[in-house]
Amino acid sequence: MLIERRLHAHGIDYNELPSWQKRGIGLYWVEYEKQGFNPQKNLTETTLRRKVHVDMELPLSKRYTDKIAALL
Repeated sequence: MLIERRLHAHGIDYNELPSWQKRGIGLYWVEYEKQGFNPQKNLTETTLRRKVHVDMELPLSKRYTDKIAALL
């Protein structure tokens, strides 16, 4: 409530802000499959790789708790 009043004093409507500005963002690893060529075996092989996923739409309340539990 206090934050909303302070923002409103500067002409900013809290309800108009994107969710990432109100709740933050999530960064976490996701695994994906990548195909590559193994020159020693002369074969195409599939391996697991990781990349950072940027989540700009974090869920609220129980859904947030469930999402964090699934990541751990």
